[in-house]
This record gives sequence, structure tokens and C-alpha cells, in this order.
Amino acid sequence: MSKKKYPVGYKFNKLTILEYMGSMDKDKNKHCFYKCQCECGKIIYIRTQQINVQKSCGCYTKLQQN
Repeated sequence: MSKKKYPVGYKFNKLTILEYMGSMDKDKNKHCFYKCQCECGKIIYIRTQQINVQKSCGCYTKLQQN
């Protein structure tokens, strides 16, 4: 599990961190999550390990396919 905590406002690819959520009860592995907003406006929750890997909420992939 990554111990690095990213600051609010940190931007990576098309996502911006809005809030550090910590570990979510539903996650059996106790991964830490961040609440992020995509450039398209959609709010998503991603694990710390996905920061700098995930490009968008999925809208970027949809645009690439068109």
C-alpha cells in the first residue's frame, strides 16, 4: 500500500484531486482512496495506486474510440 499522500488540487492527466478519503469500509484490502474530478466534470473515486496511471473518468477513452 502506498504511503504517499497527494495534496488537494494535485492534477494528473485529466483528473484533479478534490479530497483524500482514506480507507473505505467496503474495501477489504484497506486501500486508500481519493475523490477526483475529471475535466469533463464527473466525480470519481480512485485508489492511491492509480494516481498518475488513470487518465480520466473514462471519457478520454470514449473520445479516442470516436
